[in-house]
Amino acid sequence: MRVIYKYPINLIATPHSIPDGYQVVKVEIQPGTGPCMWALVDTSAPTRERVFGVMPTGQAILPGFKYLGSWQQPPYVWHLFDITDNQQLNSEGE
Repeated sequence: MRVIYKYPINLIATPHSIPDGYQVVKVEIQPGTGPCMWALVDTSAPTRERVFGVMPTGQAILPGFKYLGSWQQPPYVWHLFDITDNQQLNSEGE
């Protein structure tokens, strides 16, 4: 079944279990909750842990970061990335 789920986003890299093949439809601040990502997911797809990271405007983006969306939180604009497949981060954890 295909549905849209909400995933709260932290400014510190955060893992979420999310079905493979997810598609982000919106990234925005939800009043009372904070930054959130809404994604279209197939609930029958295999689920795996993915790591989502937030970068400010002007920050260097490492190879393997997959851009997902941006939101304004004055005075900043933040950019959300799936950083699960970043080889540099993965090798630092070994």
